[in-house]
Amino acid sequence: MIIGQGQLDSILNSSSDNRRAVIEEAAGVLKHRRRKERAERRLAATQENIERLGDLVREVRRQMRPLERQAVSARSYSDVDADLRAARRALFSRDYTDSSDDVRRSRTNWSVRVRANENCASNS
Repeated sequence: MIIGQGQLDSILNSSSDNRRAVIEEAAGVLKHRRRKERAERRLAATQENIERLGDLVREVRRQMRPLERQAVSARSYSDVDADLRAARRALFSRDYTDSSDDVRRSRTNWSVRVRANENCASNS
């Protein structure tokens, strides 16, 4: 940056912030400062994102506890339900077998009675 003689007087009479800006621009420091400020803003935004992620992780962990209990209950229910189904199948099988035996006995008794009646009728 080239500063003319008339500009030098106005720069010297200006505020300290203006003088600093002109000197930094002339020295080529201004672009580095802007880069640094941009990097600091990005860093601050990244830090905020990390904090939000921490909040989310805590919230998810808080929600996991009751879900784990529900999962245990669901597994327990599943086990009990499987036991109940097995017991119902066994009961049905036993009832079916008992009923089949009753039918077989009834048929046998019926056959015996029919033969007895036939024998009585033929003897008469």
